[in-house]
Amino acid sequence: DVSILNGIRKGIGSDKARPQPITFLRDPIARTASQFEHHLSRERYHDDGAQTRTETLLTLVSPQRCHQLERRQTERCGELTNPLKCRANGWCGIFQNQQVEILAGAMSFKSTKAEVLRRSGDQLLCTAQQNLASFPFFGIAEHYRSSMCLFFHTFSMGAMFDECCASSVTDGGGSQECAILDIRTAENSAKDSNRKSSGRGGYISQYTESLDLLAAMYDGNRLDCELYASSMLTFTRRIRDMEVRRGLAAGHFSPDPDASTSPAAGSLCERALAQYRRAKETDEGS
Repeated sequence: DVSILNGIRKGIGSDKARPQPITFLRDPIARTASQFEHHLSRERYHDDGAQTRTETLLTLVSPQRCHQLERRQTERCGELTNPLKCRANGWCGIFQNQQVEILAGAMSFKSTKAEVLRRSGDQLLCTAQQNLASFPFFGIAEHYRSSMCLFFHTFSMGAMFDECCASSVTDGGGSQECAILDIRTAENSAKDSNRKSSGRGGYISQYTESLDLLAAMYDGNRLDCELYASSMLTFTRRIRDMEVRRGLAAGHFSPDPDASTSPAAGSLCERALAQYRRAKETDEGS
């Protein structure tokens, strides 16, 4: 949460020593499903099969339903390792626009200010975008290897860059030369590891196959999806700048900034938005 930066600066006790905030963004639809799976693994919700999981998450991501039906918000927040996650928008906020809330510093807002900003979602989004743009580095989870190379480049870690990034880097394969670029998947998110790893797309796909849930996840994470899309543009520009400065060909890293005017195209957010629009058109036509 960016709201802790002032506290860190005071703790350091020097105006000259400024902390360098960094972060990673993740596709908001995947992040929301993963968040729910985490709480399933902690047995905060009963796992009675795919239909029950879908119905429970449908409630949690719904701006209209969650605060009305999720009666144990305070109790559930107390069960978290970091209960401060709830300060921005209660328990429901963990499943709705959490990346924007965190980057806007909403956890430190007084309740009255938080409500005013939340009523104007665009203002909250704008604050998050401005804060993120001021970070010297941010990465994209779906482009982990390219992000790490950008990290080495940004902080002048030349030896690491040469070792890990001089050869062509993609985000879909492993690296025999550089262990730090190998993605290791922890098996503590999903209660059923077989379900986690089975099928194309893994456990995330069970939530995106439900069209109603997909539309609802967009409804509850619209701001996060807009942040993700705009940040992908910034990210690809930084990637291209890195390629130029390092004397590398365009497209050496993924994503290729020249390949698409919309680097976020094909994301789960894009699919969710399309389904959300279809659902709205159906409702308006009935």
